[in-house]
Amino acid sequence: MAAVFVGAIVWTWWRTGGDVVPSRDEGAQAVPLLGMAAAAAIALGIARLLPPRLPTLVPRLKDRSDVVTEVAVLLLCAAAFPLTALIPGPPEDYVLWKVVLLVLVPAGYLAWRRRRRGPSVEILRPQHRFPVWLWALLPAALYVVLTQFGPLAPAAPTGWPDPVTLAVAATVTALTAGVGEELFYRYWMQSRLEAVAGRWMGILVTSLVFGLVHLGSHGAGLGVDLRIATVIASQGVFGVVVGYLWSRYRRFWVCVLLHVAVNGTLVVLHLLGLA
Repeated sequence: MAAVFVGAIVWTWWRTGGDVVPSRDEGAQAVPLLGMAAAAAIALGIARLLPPRLPTLVPRLKDRSDVVTEVAVLLLCAAAFPLTALIPGPPEDYVLWKVVLLVLVPAGYLAWRRRRRGPSVEILRPQHRFPVWLWALLPAALYVVLTQFGPLAPAAPTGWPDPVTLAVAATVTALTAGVGEELFYRYWMQSRLEAVAGRWMGILVTSLVFGLVHLGSHGAGLGVDLRIATVIASQGVFGVVVGYLWSRYRRFWVCVLLHVAVNGTLVVLHLLGLA
């Protein structure tokens, strides 16, 4: 499974010359792909080392058949979401469909299953003599610094909407992507896949799905092969970083903060007059 990500990075780098556009925002600028991959590798390495001797706690399986059924439904929701790009309607429908398919439907289904059969997995939180949340913030903050500042920082878009529209759009994105996507992919999907398939398989499969779901909104104008490779090499690799932080530390809010920071740092800088 790891070979899929390596192959996507190599193919994208070879076909594009080394730069990708990781954002769907109009006027978004390209960033160096290998730099993004290096930042991910550095953040993963730091998370693996800090803190030392932190126990690895895979979610505890309660009922395999229940988990397999729940994962199947989650995968169906994930597969249906990019298809909504084919449905005629205003651009705002993208957000509406995301809320429906990645939050409301799975939340309702999983709550119904839990009432009928009890929890299918138990998520265990590792403990340490120092606060685990503090350790978790270090690799997350490092990844933000590496990707949002310095030579890897994306250039400002060629055009910005007015400040009010931008602030509203950023808030909606923070809620739907930062909170909603982390809830769906990490808390619900990855936890269950880890329980049935093992830690790294759960991380990689979830990250692959997370990347492919962006096909409906990213890579317009690219060939099918390059479009698939690009979303795996950019969004998918980012998913591996967030997924590993979730697997190692089990602090959901750290994953949300990282996702929000990666999506919104440039917006905040612009609103403050710094970009």
